[in-house]
Amino acid sequence: MPSPSRPSSSDSSRSAGGSARDHEFAVNFYTEDSGHWATYMRQQDARSGTIHHVRRNLRKDPDRYFYDERDHSRVSPALYGRSVVARLSAGEAARVQGSIRDYARDDANMPRVSRQTNCQTFVGGTLGHLERDGLLRSGHSQYFSQFYGQRSVDIERQMRQDGRHFYRPERDGAPATVVAEHRDRSEPSPRSRLMNRYRDQSR
Repeated sequence: MPSPSRPSSSDSSRSAGGSARDHEFAVNFYTEDSGHWATYMRQQDARSGTIHHVRRNLRKDPDRYFYDERDHSRVSPALYGRSVVARLSAGEAARVQGSIRDYARDDANMPRVSRQTNCQTFVGGTLGHLERDGLLRSGHSQYFSQFYGQRSVDIERQMRQDGRHFYRPERDGAPATVVAEHRDRSEPSPRSRLMNRYRDQSR
């Protein structure tokens, strides 16, 4: 198992330019069994942030995933938990989000069912892209990629054993609404069995 890399916040609460690192960049995990992943940027104490992920539109193209960016509540009924991977200044956060958009503009980076890629591999690829751009400490992409196809509850257990940050929101009894699911039985890979249960629901 790759040794876990720590959030960038462990270095300093301020950037090299002296700006406060008051933005959290995290990986979100949705529902206990679903396996939908997204990256999430939020200013500390804000009630919402920006979610970056991919979804499927079966009517438009049953094979291809599509990039989706939107305002997203800090705690939604569908959220199982999140892991903060970096704390950033406002300028750093803007550069990270710009880099994510650049990554998503390249059609080669969009997951496809026929390639056995999905929302999880998109998040892993996004982290790797940010590392190559020098915007995120190296090691995160490798660390999260070991969890492809696993249930959120199992990911949480392993991350806590590794000493990684993992936040679980308090529940109010509201039913979970899956942000994006993927269900496709055409992929025989055992590793993809859980990943292929998800199918996007339009909102």
